[in-house]
Amino acid sequence: MNILLFTASECINNTVNLHPGDKRHSHLCTVIKPTYGQRLNIGILHGALAQVKVSTHLCHTKPITLSIVSGSERLPPSPVPITVVLALPRPKVFKRVVHSLSELGVKQLHCIHSQKVEKSYWQSPLLKPERWTPWIHEGLCQAKDTMPITIDTHRWFKPFVEDTLPTIIGTQPAWLAHPYATRHINQLSPPCAPAVVIIGPEGGFTPYEVQLIEQQGVTTVTLGERIYRTETAIQQLLANFMGNIR
Repeated sequence: MNILLFTASECINNTVNLHPGDKRHSHLCTVIKPTYGQRLNIGILHGALAQVKVSTHLCHTKPITLSIVSGSERLPPSPVPITVVLALPRPKVFKRVVHSLSELGVKQLHCIHSQKVEKSYWQSPLLKPERWTPWIHEGLCQAKDTMPITIDTHRWFKPFVEDTLPTIIGTQPAWLAHPYATRHINQLSPPCAPAVVIIGPEGGFTPYEVQLIEQQGVTTVTLGERIYRTETAIQQLLANFMGNIR
């Protein structure tokens, strides 16, 4: 962890108390091992970054008190203004994707169904918000961020594309990464944010699905001759956009 993450309700009178049994308490005692008076970086979920001073001596069996240093508050990193629309991957891949997008600073993820998405994926307990929240927080702690990504799931492809996707796109440019497209992303104008990027399953969208998406004003591009795994394709595509963010 590069920061410890807390909710606003945990900060009482500019003080945070960590109790034995809390993972953050264990992390302090076994990994960071700060000395009395040492300063640490923290983040307040949906709020500011700050520094705290360790106000008690470390003990595995006793609470640890952290006092927020007055004047140390600062803003978290700016969000990456890219909305990701993703055909739901395998549950274990979904976990890695959520962690990665959270770390990169993406704040909107829409997971959708498509013909090549196994219906059983939607039954996974990993799709419950209480399961993905810890992955989001891990990504935030890694990137010293406090603003979590919002995840929405859509189980019906056509209603999503025809009714919901246009409202997500609005006036932004939208791009579909498809392995069998004829235009390479580098052959077009430099992609810039804000934007919507759409990524299909690991077999690509069907021709019918591609056509339906393109009817919403989405530009279809390829990332090259290689066929990438979902998480690799996401990072490749986002890299093209993030390089043009100022």
